[in-house]
Amino acid sequence: MLPEILKSGEHVSLSPDPTGAALVPFAQSSGYPKTTVDVVFPVLHGTFGEDGTVQGLLELTGLPYVGTGVLASAVGMDKDVQKRLFEQAGLPVIPFLAVRRSDWEQKRAKVLVEIKKKLRFSDFCEACEPGFVRGNDTCEIRERPSRCT
Repeated sequence: MLPEILKSGEHVSLSPDPTGAALVPFAQSSGYPKTTVDVVFPVLHGTFGEDGTVQGLLELTGLPYVGTGVLASAVGMDKDVQKRLFEQAGLPVIPFLAVRRSDWEQKRAKVLVEIKKKLRFSDFCEACEPGFVRGNDTCEIRERPSRCT
């Protein structure tokens, strides 16, 4: 479909059906009124909201929007990358340790030794990437290491 669209110059839009990724031919006579937008205020939270996804879509469509762009939004959602970039820029960053889930699940004792070496107690646990439903948690690792699971 895409090669034909590119050759014909036909207007297309994203499918309104979120279950399938598709381009839909857009006929001006479709009966839908054209709506013009001056600027978009993407006031959203979490995955697909503040992670750069919506910002990328808006940039692809050419719509102006307020707030951070794609890269800044994505970096803001990944705390490990964010802190490393801050450190490289010379900004003050409190001591932190990023632990991969697989390392925590498979090498917990080794990770706990590394945590005890690097951090004070009690410290906070926070997921590096989106999708962490518990939020922040105080990790009392010496007494109850299971609280950071």
